[in-house]
Formats: sequence, structure tokens, C-alpha cells
Amino acid sequence: MKGAEFRIPPEFKRGTATRIQAEAWTASLLSILKAKPNIKAQEIDFSQDGTNDLLLAEESNAGSGGNSYLAFERTPKGYRYIGTLDFAGIDVLPKDGTGVPKIILTWHMGAYQTDMSLIKLESKGFHGMSTASARWNPNSEDNYPTLEDLHAESPEAENILRSAYMARFASASQK
Repeated sequence: MKGAEFRIPPEFKRGTATRIQAEAWTASLLSILKAKPNIKAQEIDFSQDGTNDLLLAEESNAGSGGNSYLAFERTPKGYRYIGTLDFAGIDVLPKDGTGVPKIILTWHMGAYQTDMSLIKLESKGFHGMSTASARWNPNSEDNYPTLEDLHAESPEAENILRSAYMARFASASQK
């Protein structure tokens, strides 16, 4: 799914698609080799407007690291496609003074690494703000991951990702 280009039907651009249409379109994109798609739905308010938005994935594409999801924002008239997300874990951050919804995505890269991304939801869809890797040294005595390869578009984005890292991995040092 990553980097793939596909035509977005007009109803998904207008925000008038039904959930059934969203599931059928997802199946047509993600279940190419399956006779019977197994679409997994996850509802979460990532737009932070008080209504649950929709994440859809083909369950059989999931690995130990995570899965690829098509994301749909709920509108008063239906669903609007806003992009693809690859993750194992998703955390919607509390609203801040900017009013722009922000999300932390995690992806398991193996026993000793978890990648983290901070993204924001803009009117045109998702925009990446920063990325980093949390890596464990299996020979370390403190069992605490280090944050490496941090890339951020602003000091604010770097601080948000560092805070999320501390919240997620602080308990690892206490085990």
C-alpha cells in the first residue's frame, strides 16, 4: 500500500460515501488476491470533532509489526477518504491551542525496535511532522530504550514526540 497511487472515487472526495462503499473500496484495494475479503474496522475520533472516524484494513495483511489502513473522516453526509496510515498502535493526542488534531503512530520493527511517527490532520489529509525509532540494547542493564534517528519539522513536533516516547517507554525502565 505504501507509495501506491490509486484513483479516489468522487464520493470519497466529497465526503458522501457510505460505510458499505468504504468497506467495498477498501476490499478492492487491499484484498486483491483474496476471494473473500476480511476487512477489519476500527472506529476512533482522530479528527477530534466528537464523532468516530473510520479505519479499514485487510486483516490478512497484518503482520507482527502492524497493518496498513485506509482512513475515512466522518462528515455530516458520509465518509471522506483522507489517506492511508501504517501502524500497530495509534494514540490520538489531546487537543492543544492550535486546534489541529495530532496522532502518534507506532510500528513494531522487531524485538528491539519500535518506530514512532507524529502526524497531523489537515484539510487535505495527514501530514507527517516527526519520526523517531525507540531501540533497546539487549545487553543493557537498565532495559530502557533510546530514542534515535529523530527528525522533526519544528521544535514543537520534536517535543511532542519526545513526550510520547517518555510516556510509552518510561515503564520499561522500571521492570
